[in-house]
Amino acid sequence: MDEDEDHLLLESLSVSKLGEPYFSRNECELLTRFLEDQQENRLDSLSLHQLCTNLIRNRICSKEFIGSRPAKKWIFLIFRLARTLFRDKSRIATFHSVNQYSDFVQTFRFIASRFLRSEHDWNVTIVNCLNVTQKLIDNGENAQKFVDCNLEVGVLMLLATRQMTVLQHSLEILGRLSDWSNVCRANLCESNTIDVCLQLIPDGDILTQKLCVSLLRILSFEEQAREQIRIYDGVPTLLGLLSIKNSRLQWHVAWTLAQLAEQHETSLEIAQLGGISLIFSAISNPKPPGKAVADWVSMLNGLTALLAQLAQQSSNQQMMSNANGVYILGKLLAIRKQVVTEEPIDSWLLLQCSIFRVLRLMYTFERSRQLLKKVLPLEIFEKFVDVGNYNSLLTDYDEIARMYDTLIEDNIDIMKDWEAVNERRQAVGEVGEYELLDQLGAGAFGCVYTVRKKAQSHSENPAKLFALKEIFMTNLNSDRESDKSFGDMISEVKIIKQQLRHPNIVRYRRIFVENHRLYIVMDLIQGSSLRDLIITMKEKKSNFEEKKIWAVVVQMMLALRYLHKEKQIVHRDLKPNNIMMTTDERVVITDFGLAKQKGPEYLKSAAGTIIYSCPEIVQNLPYGEKADIWSFGCCVYEMCHLKPAFHSTNMLTLAMQIVEAKYDELDEMWSEDLKSLITSCLAPDQAERPDILKVSGMCGSRLLEYLDDVARQQATTSDMTASFSNYNNNSKFTDDSPSSLNSSTSSYKRPGRPKIAQTGLLPPINPAPRRNHSMSAGETPRMPFSNIITLPRITNDKYSMMFPSAPSAIPNRRRVQTCSSEHPARSSSSTELKVTKQSDGLTVSSNALRQIQDPVLTILNQIHRIMVITDKESVPTTMNHQRRLVEMFRKNLLGRDNDAVQMKTHLRKLAAESPEEINMNLGFSDFRPVLVQSHINGYQKDQKVTKITYEQLSACIECLLVENPPVK
Repeated sequence: MDEDEDHLLLESLSVSKLGEPYFSRNECELLTRFLEDQQENRLDSLSLHQLCTNLIRNRICSKEFIGSRPAKKWIFLIFRLARTLFRDKSRIATFHSVNQYSDFVQTFRFIASRFLRSEHDWNVTIVNCLNVTQKLIDNGENAQKFVDCNLEVGVLMLLATRQMTVLQHSLEILGRLSDWSNVCRANLCESNTIDVCLQLIPDGDILTQKLCVSLLRILSFEEQAREQIRIYDGVPTLLGLLSIKNSRLQWHVAWTLAQLAEQHETSLEIAQLGGISLIFSAISNPKPPGKAVADWVSMLNGLTALLAQLAQQSSNQQMMSNANGVYILGKLLAIRKQVVTEEPIDSWLLLQCSIFRVLRLMYTFERSRQLLKKVLPLEIFEKFVDVGNYNSLLTDYDEIARMYDTLIEDNIDIMKDWEAVNERRQAVGEVGEYELLDQLGAGAFGCVYTVRKKAQSHSENPAKLFALKEIFMTNLNSDRESDKSFGDMISEVKIIKQQLRHPNIVRYRRIFVENHRLYIVMDLIQGSSLRDLIITMKEKKSNFEEKKIWAVVVQMMLALRYLHKEKQIVHRDLKPNNIMMTTDERVVITDFGLAKQKGPEYLKSAAGTIIYSCPEIVQNLPYGEKADIWSFGCCVYEMCHLKPAFHSTNMLTLAMQIVEAKYDELDEMWSEDLKSLITSCLAPDQAERPDILKVSGMCGSRLLEYLDDVARQQATTSDMTASFSNYNNNSKFTDDSPSSLNSSTSSYKRPGRPKIAQTGLLPPINPAPRRNHSMSAGETPRMPFSNIITLPRITNDKYSMMFPSAPSAIPNRRRVQTCSSEHPARSSSSTELKVTKQSDGLTVSSNALRQIQDPVLTILNQIHRIMVITDKESVPTTMNHQRRLVEMFRKNLLGRDNDAVQMKTHLRKLAAESPEEINMNLGFSDFRPVLVQSHINGYQKDQKVTKITYEQLSACIECLLVENPPVK
């Protein structure tokens, strides 16, 4: 191309002879030659500026140009030239100086609409257009101008496509707009953007997943977006991405989940779904990358920030401690020493501050507190404690991080101290066939260890852990007045092991003797003791909720009733240390090493911990099961008062307090029922002290409230289990009889119809009303108009079931003759049904026959309704819970996991509006928004609805069809 042709292109772009055919052809030729020869490098800056200005004003931002409906090739060349020119930021500035944003948005919508009508023809053009748009959104001010012209509405249209390149560009544009504009964020929250992102994540590539999660992270600043992600079951989807080794992706996921975890229920859900384990797995053995180290450090910052948000909940602190969290986070403090890079990274200190913040939040849990005291130097530990409980402000940890970083620089060996708190370290010893992993506690009579079987230590699967109680024989035999010998203790514990089966009592597994010590193997309770919880509440300067105290009280009453009344066992060492709380808030009584199976006489030996011992034991008097009632009252008192009822450094004073039952009164905040319970249990005279049955009677109303809550939870769980069981049973198709010539009806059982026994007889037919026509006995009725229907005999013959219409192949047939109602047959019998002698058939009036609906048409009708609703061309960009439900049902119905038989079953249940729950992953963690939108009642509005029935789905489909009826 020479200079004359360059000027011809400049002149062509400066005029608008859009109605002349030759003009468009000529300009297309000029554009093609210009692009192919790459002549933009030959033009001077003034000419390029004029070319760019003309292109912007008269083509891509021209209402006249778009109004003329230009040809596909012309628009393609225009945006190809724009993409080439906008590589230079000065030309992007030229576009913004023209200030024709609304006209550009109109051009964008024109191309997007053409693309959605014919994706193959317009694919390259829309990609060029998106690329240009992406470059033009270069700062917040310009992004806001595009939002003012509703650019995001046109981009949202493109989310209906499955062209991955188009989707990726669209997500990038929406991410930029929403990041710089609050208005755009609010608009996207009202649309189906979050739904599209959550559906793209599972099957998308890494880039698509990053763009989707990045957009979700930005939108999660809005509460409406966070609620949508929760409802659409987005938490499990996001957690699944934590296992993908990609720093940027994990960073986006971590911050999105951190914002979602601000809600208490979501924080617990993340932990219950294994989120804490996934996070620690990602940071437990970090391997610094060769490049993009800054992204990797940012990812670690994001994950620790997520841990800090989760650690706001006490139950999550416990799970983090059980996951060896203190050790993993401690080792991460020196991760900078493993990184070799020339890239300047300013976020190392921020990472250390974030780690110390998580450790400080975990410090409120007793187990973590003990571990941190072991490893932190005194001067750092003091400042660490002074930060305060539940302090999430990162700047408050800056001094601690700098001090510890200085210690690491001076002496890297300080990191070896963290090995002492590694709960996954090698076994510290062996006893029998068990390996000792960690000491859980110690007392006067022995110790308790976490153990595993030797055979499981090298297994690929995680070894099951047990608790091993070690009892010293010498301490037991030193007491001459002890009413139990060592052998007696073994036999007693064996009895306990064989007999005790209760959800609130620890399960004993094995008892053996080695090296003059008694060992008891029992289940390891994953949780914390009541003592740890009391200390934690004291640290937080808070109190237990009374409802939680009653939950503990009721479960302890159930356990004590089982022990005292059914098994005749006295625990004798009931105290907060021996009462465990599991992660699901189940109370478990442990440590039966001093338990005694009582006989007709009272017990005499001293046992247990003095501050929880009853006056009888302190005075060395005989005692019975009411000793446990006293200890029970002490435990309840300590939950309320956060300190023991009886405590003194002087043993004589302590004994006097116990004998006289002198203790501080409870605060007025506690109910009279709770105060009365404690007073009764701490009666100094055992004759006045109630047994466990009377204690239960005193708490009757509270007991009923608790059992009602338990019954509700069990009912919900059993309903879900029963639904799943029914689904599996109904999926097994067994034909009792060949009841139809169409195989699609063989597994369908209509409600209310009597079951037909396999007797080889025809099913009973309800006769029509008797008519006054006579027929001689044995006379064949006259049937001028009759239809002969051949019915097969009920048989197990496979051939007859496969070919029911082949009379020559199946000799034993009967025929039913249907009489026309206009010419009825005469009959003197009480029915119009008579077996003929000539044809060995049956005569049935047509009025007595019921019209059968074609089951194939029924299924096709349901498919048609679903397809009409989910038709791509009619998909709106606004959020609609009902439509999403139908789309997810269609996706599951037509997915690879469903075969033809399962599809038929689902569709027939939908057609019959079955009350069964749909056993599919429909992408909702809570269906209440769907039910509210469909005006469906019959569910508890204050509880999550995690399953939906075919009947409710059918109602949703009907609502959508009423709102948008199909075009006939």
